[in-house]
Amino acid sequence: MYHDKLIEEVSKYVGFQEKGDNRGPEVEMFQRFVDGKASGEPWCCCMMQYGVGQVERREKIRTRLFKTEHVMTMWNKTPVELRVAQPRPGCIAVWNYVGTSNGHCGLITKVYPDRIETIEGNTSDSKKVEREGDGVFKKERLLNPKGKMKIVGFIDPFANLMKG
Repeated sequence: MYHDKLIEEVSKYVGFQEKGDNRGPEVEMFQRFVDGKASGEPWCCCMMQYGVGQVERREKIRTRLFKTEHVMTMWNKTPVELRVAQPRPGCIAVWNYVGTSNGHCGLITKVYPDRIETIEGNTSDSKKVEREGDGVFKKERLLNPKGKMKIVGFIDPFANLMKG
């Protein structure tokens, strides 16, 4: 139930694009949601946080997703009980740029044996896993991609609220 509501919320923004580098009304709304500031920071994580926050507000629930703008901080500080081994719709996919503390994330909307479909902010319409793009796009991602961006795992922000 909450997963579907999160997908519905994040889907509203597909097609939105920046107005300048990491700027624009929607981008700045996502950024401000996390810490009250819009300072031109990367915003893929801010968009996920915003979507979860809207579901929390409407449903009068509270998740334990760690609130931050930084993808790898979200991964490292969110309780491990919210990590799931297999991707599921409504979960957040987390990528790490190997050898760095930089990451990228997106909301899973569909799962196939070798890939996932996602909605991602601060990416482009290319096939690459990009952590600095210009908008919100639907993407198709391999579960074992080649290159330096590797999936580290999946977060189910609602795992502590329901089973299944």
